[in-house]
Amino acid sequence: MSKVNVQIVCGILLILVLIQSISGHKVYRVGDNQGWNPNVDFKAWSARKTFHLGDVLEFNYGEGLEVQEVSAKVFQSCNHNGAVIFEDHSGKTAIPLRRNGSHYFICGVFDYCNHGMKLNITVN
Repeated sequence: MSKVNVQIVCGILLILVLIQSISGHKVYRVGDNQGWNPNVDFKAWSARKTFHLGDVLEFNYGEGLEVQEVSAKVFQSCNHNGAVIFEDHSGKTAIPLRRNGSHYFICGVFDYCNHGMKLNITVN
């Protein structure tokens, strides 16, 4: 292979790597196979992940549960009355991560939040 061909191949590989890094957003299934359910350690689950702009959180859960995006204050207190940023009850919720910083999610049903059904992630 000539020097010019090697440079062309290297250039094409570099472009492909750049395209993959731009479009290589990940979809994270919250709670993995256990899903968005009570009795899952979401703090441990998120500790093993690195979240970036454009990644997507996929919440899978059964009837009678919900996903709420809330403020840090609501997250800490689990008091979601009137301070919900986003809420869904569909059973499968996909949330694209569109801003850097902390994101807070809880389940506002029953007392699940106080029993650990809450997730705090940071987008780098």
